[in-house]
Amino acid sequence: LEAVRLATERLAAGAGTQLDVLNAQVQLTTARSTELQSRANYNTALAEFDRVTATATSYAETFTDPMLVNHRTPKDPVFVDLADSNQTPVSSTGKSMVTPAPKKKK
Repeated sequence: LEAVRLATERLAAGAGTQLDVLNAQVQLTTARSTELQSRANYNTALAEFDRVTATATSYAETFTDPMLVNHRTPKDPVFVDLADSNQTPVSSTGKSMVTPAPKKKK
């Protein structure tokens, strides 16, 4: 990630080329792909170990997604998924938090 940032800054300053930026992006993508493949292989091996030993291994997930570095789950008991337009905000007591529209007078 840092290499991409540096290559981009060098390009902006006129000291680098677009090829440098693209090469840094390819290296970053390759590294991420390798990491994901390694994690998949680890999980496969762990599942196989559990199968042959008839045990259930429990482990804590330590992966922090770099794409979600600034993502925070709200501390408020109300959480609305903005991608779901049909979702209604609900409080921790289960009551709807949407105030109904006032009735029109005739």
